[in-house]
Amino acid sequence: MVNEFIEKIVVFEAEKINGKREQRVDIYLNFIGNFIAPIMDIPLSAKEVAEQEEAERLRLEKLQRQKDKSREKSRDWREKIKGTDKEQQALEKRRAKYAESRASEKPYKPQKKYQSA
Repeated sequence: MVNEFIEKIVVFEAEKINGKREQRVDIYLNFIGNFIAPIMDIPLSAKEVAEQEEAERLRLEKLQRQKDKSREKSRDWREKIKGTDKEQQALEKRRAKYAESRASEKPYKPQKKYQSA
């Protein structure tokens, strides 16, 4: 029965906006034309706001754990190679990169160094 009211449906190509997939769909109804549903801004309930805040807090905690783990691995690696030939090779590699950047127009950007606690 609903099909009798629909003249045509136009589906547009999907786009990724702000990390979310969005796709536009136009529905043309008989005697009305392109039907655009009104946009209603429904405020979030206190429970939904709390859920969103909790999800954001968990996301930030996970990100911090990942950063801490990466820093710890870097510290461990630096401690492991300290005083070895690998340390000397890494130092020579950084010096060569720096010298190369000085010769070219591309500026040298050293990697961030994390101090062990």
